Amino acid sequence: MENMEQESILYQPENPYTNRGNLIDKGNDFEVYEFGDEYVVKLPNEEHQEERPYNNMSPEFYERLVDDYSVLKGIFGENLAETYFFPPSKEWESNYRIIQKRYKPEEFLSNLSGQELIQFIKEHKEEFRDIVNKVKQAQEHFGVPVDLTPRNLVFHEGKLIIIETDCPTERFNHRSDYERKIEREMNRIALVEELVK
Repeated sequence: MENMEQESILYQPENPYTNRGNLIDKGNDFEVYEFGDEYVVKLPNEEHQEERPYNNMSPEFYERLVDDYSVLKGIFGENLAETYFFPPSKEWESNYRIIQKRYKPEEFLSNLSGQELIQFIKEHKEEFRDIVNKVKQAQEHFGVPVDLTPRNLVFHEGKLIIIETDCPTERFNHRSDYERKIEREMNRIALVEELVK
């Protein structure tokens, strides 16, 4: 079923290797573009490549990304955005592509102010408790925390969904370069835990 859906995404409405809409967002590893009305396409971000401790353009990074997603999906289930990976293509002369569902801007928790976010977490304690438990399972497996920043979380149809395409294996392999980020994530997780007691 998933292969059929992935094949249909590849050619309808557009080919992710050759087509994309407007730039929506740019993160450390990926640029996010419109891809029809229902999806976004993520491309490896080539900027600042020399500053990264790893090469997000490499086939090895892509393989680790896919493997990590499989583990994360097993832990988070419906709380992790459905994601379709397309390997580097000689036919299209393009690096790998990632396709995800496109969420409405107002569904992103990053739209909430600090106080609004705290109130939202308190109002949805069960959902956040569940996410924190899953984050802890993922951290146990990978040795580093998952990126739980509000810009990577959407509240869609009553569910919290993580949209981050994360590679915790790479972060663990280079954890000395990510000490501050890891500390920030640990603090964020502790804060959410405190709010949902």
